[in-house]
Parts: sequence; structure tokens; C-alpha cells
Amino acid sequence: RAGELKPQELASTAWSFAVVATPAACRHAGAPPHSPSPSSQAANHSAPLLFDAIAQAAVLRVDQFGPRSIALTAWAFSRASHASPALFDALAARATPLLDEFDAQGLANLAWSFAAAGRPATALFDGIAAAAGPRLAAGEYKPQELAST
Repeated sequence: RAGELKPQELASTAWSFAVVATPAACRHAGAPPHSPSPSSQAANHSAPLLFDAIAQAAVLRVDQFGPRSIALTAWAFSRASHASPALFDALAARATPLLDEFDAQGLANLAWSFAAAGRPATALFDGIAAAAGPRLAAGEYKPQELAST
């Protein structure tokens, strides 16, 4: 059924399950996200089949994902420590030409997600740096966003 969900619904479902796995101490707003170990193969959740289904559906329809869905999906998979190289590669390819459409929080979340997942994405990181530079100069970032980026 994951194939029937819209991109935002896929992202929100993954986010919801990733948040459930979050320790209570980190659930409040402003707490830094948990950083999964890039070398860890164990998922930090109890729904691997759900995450696999979301990843498969998202890869097939990644061209329909907007900035919010991209950032939310990447964050959820990183937060849940759910390895999905094909998904991260697809998200990076989709996100790179859209980086000017991301808000500051979206850029920060995207950078954190790929770094936390240990996914190499040189073009994406170069693009995030290029997009974030003018925003830094303009003072668009909040302190938490700066810390996360």
C-alpha cells in the first residue's frame, strides 16, 4: 500500500515512525536529533518492512518529491538508522537541482541526514554549501539551524 501514498504521506509516515523510536528526552522542540552511527547496520526502529516499502515507493516516485518531502524522508531514514542507499542516492539526485527552493531548516536537515547516514553525496553537499552561503550572510538561519548545519 505504500505505493498508493503521495510523497508527503510517505515522508510523514516515515517521520512518524522515526519519532516513535526517539528517546523521550529528545522529543521536545529544540533538542538536537539523534545521530545514528554510519557504520551501524542495525535499524533504530521496529518497522523495517515498513521502511523498506516506503523506500521502494519513494525511489519510484522521487521525481514527485518537493523540498519538504525530500528533507523529511532523509531525516526519518537517518533518524531511524534505516540503511537505504538507493533511496539516499535518489533523494540526493532529486534534491540537488532544487536546493534554492529549500528553506534554511530544510537545508540543515538535509545536510544532517546525509552526514548522519554516512552517505557520500559530493554534488549535494557542494550545492547545500552554495545555497546556504548567501542565507548565512543574510542572517536567515536561526541558532539551532546553524548548529545543525
